[in-house]
This record gives sequence, C-alpha cells and structure tokens, in this order.
Amino acid sequence: MIGERIFLLRDPKHPLAMAGSLEILQKGLTALQKHVKKRKTAIEARLAKKERVDDDNAAWLDSDPIAIPTRREALHAAATLRNFVASVGDPYARKLEAILGTFGRQIQLEAMNAAVETSITDYFHRNE
Repeated sequence: MIGERIFLLRDPKHPLAMAGSLEILQKGLTALQKHVKKRKTAIEARLAKKERVDDDNAAWLDSDPIAIPTRREALHAAATLRNFVASVGDPYARKLEAILGTFGRQIQLEAMNAAVETSITDYFHRNE
C-alpha cells in the first residue's frame, strides 16, 4: 500500500506530485489523523455494543500517548534521513531530500520567530 503511494507521487500527473513540499506533509498528517479518528471511533462503537475487542485494537485505546519530539530531535531526524536519501540515486529520493530540507528550514524559522529579543545587559547582574 505504501509502495503504491510512493509510485503515485513519482507520477508527475498525480496531484500530490505537483503540490508543495509542506502541502504533501500536511495532507499526509491530515489523512493520518482522519484514519486514527475513524479507527478509534469504530473501536469505541464496538465497546459500546459490548463486543469483544482484540489486543491489536485495544492497543489503539490503551496505549500511552507518544511524546512529541523536540525541535532538536526533529532536526536531527530530518538530517539523518537527508544523509541517507542523498546516497540513493532515485528521482523520488531527490524529492524527499528537498522536502526534508524544507522541513528543516521551516523548523529553524519557527524557532527563530519564537525567540525573545534580549539585550547584552540582560545577562549581567549588578552587585550593590
């Protein structure tokens, strides 16, 4: 299934192949969120009907939440993936490399925009 999606992205006529890098990531995240919500709703409906839920489905409800990675962790992961993808001589790999580069720059831009402006005197204390 994932292989089919990768193949579709390689097709220049496919709408996602023409979308911007961040749009692809956003569409993927939105699709994943919809899938998780749909699956969880279906499992909760089965529980409401007092139906048995197998262990794989129960994991969707009972698992601990996954911690969101820090900016540093996300940048490190993106850099690691870019290094790997750079060694692959595939057009899709080039596109993924560009997406990862854009992602890294976007994360760094967000970090810079979130920074608070300071003065050098903020770091020195007066002794009186």
